Amino acid sequence: MDEKRNVSTTGKSLFEALMDDLHAGFLFISTQPFYLILPVIIDLIVWFGPRLRVQNALGAPLELYFRRVLFQLPASFRFQYAAAIRTVLDGLDSSNLIGALSFFPGSVPFHFAGFLPGSSPIGSAASVEVPGIGALVGIFAALAVLGFLLGIAFYAMITNRILFPSERLTFRAFWTIAARFTLIILVGILALAVFAFPLSFALVLLFPLGEIALAIFILAAALGLILIIFPFLFVPAGILAGLSIREAILASRNLAANDVIGNVNFFVVSFVISLGLRNIWQIPAADSWMTLVSILGSAFITVSLFAAYLVRFRTQLHNTRKVSQFLARFTTEEDTNGK
Repeated sequence: MDEKRNVSTTGKSLFEALMDDLHAGFLFISTQPFYLILPVIIDLIVWFGPRLRVQNALGAPLELYFRRVLFQLPASFRFQYAAAIRTVLDGLDSSNLIGALSFFPGSVPFHFAGFLPGSSPIGSAASVEVPGIGALVGIFAALAVLGFLLGIAFYAMITNRILFPSERLTFRAFWTIAARFTLIILVGILALAVFAFPLSFALVLLFPLGEIALAIFILAAALGLILIIFPFLFVPAGILAGLSIREAILASRNLAANDVIGNVNFFVVSFVISLGLRNIWQIPAADSWMTLVSILGSAFITVSLFAAYLVRFRTQLHNTRKVSQFLARFTTEEDTNGK
């Protein structure tokens, strides 16, 4: 897997380089399947374990609030809004608070994230009602943080194995990585808050112009978002590899620019594979034992694609002297300034 595969340095086609990285990722998990244990265990707990219902804690207060809102609306709008409110309340009735495990980006991956099952082959699971708002907030926060920390540990162990096979992940390195990802998430939330208002204002202005104008604006906004995100796609790999946030950003920008077409192909193909197979994994009903195949397949594909992402990060670093020299110079300058 250490062989250089960059097109500019080996002469391989974009397709060959892409397939080499994907093959290396799938081969890594095929030879070390124990990395699938954590996602599979969480899926089994979600599938067969008790449901944490929030109907009493959240459903009743929301229903009372919505009734007050409906009472203040004109009669012509009440029926339309009543249907939407009923949909929200029905969703709460079938919700499972354990889904908070996948709330934060970077949380531990599992098959049922985003569409929690309501039944299993052994019948409906037992339900545990969350007693109140305080308990709801506390349990949600605890599960969200637990899922995030498990995810960071999971991804960091795989990163260590691929990039530094002779080293072990230490607690200090783990908490450093978790802190850096926490900071990135906070910055991301702040950025969303900053851009949400102008985007909402633009949508309001374009709404009278019709659906075509809205579709064009949404498409342009999506393309702009992709262009903004693309240079930072290797930042997670850099942080997991032990780089500081600044070093990871600088390295990611250079790596993304070094092979734009190859990187675009890699991420598009990975996205298509993940999304396409995810639709297939959802075919078996939750009360069918065939869902076991979906759980194992989802874990294998997700972890393999992540391993392929790390392999591409590693080979890009190996094949880009400019990045290595830049990081070395950056470190030297810091040492000089420190003295």
